[in-house]
Amino acid sequence: MNTCSRFQRRILLPAGALITVLSFSCQPAVFGQTSQSSHKTLAQRLVESTQQKHPEILELGISTTTKRGCREIASTDHTDIGEKCEKEDVEAMQTQKPILAREHEGFDVSLPLRDASGKLIGSVGIELKAVTGETKATAEQKATQVATEMAAQISSKAALFRRAGR
Repeated sequence: MNTCSRFQRRILLPAGALITVLSFSCQPAVFGQTSQSSHKTLAQRLVESTQQKHPEILELGISTTTKRGCREIASTDHTDIGEKCEKEDVEAMQTQKPILAREHEGFDVSLPLRDASGKLIGSVGIELKAVTGETKATAEQKATQVATEMAAQISSKAALFRRAGR
């Protein structure tokens, strides 16, 4: 299996025309590694490592406001990255309160996300596996614990977008 990256360059031709050139670079993947962590943002590394630490999490994502509006900037479901924020994520940021929904797989919890200093920087969506006897209160407590663990690792909103080694 290969890990491939797409690069885009714009070239200004002598006649004044601007063209865009796409190129791809592929490298053999290291056994047990799907992509190089140095190419991932702090936000992406954070959602992946948090999910690994918490087997009760089915899916985890971080949303925040960007130049393009509210977007999901990291997710354990890679197809969600770059998508517009879900209604619950926006509501969690605006009200600064947890938003819970019971789903057939368990609970979907959206919480305000803060940095280590306590400043609101976005929201975190956490889908928890169904556990017999679990209530909204216990699901909210688990999700809040996860969001607090994540916040302790975030120095600022800008840090979420930084790649490894920066």
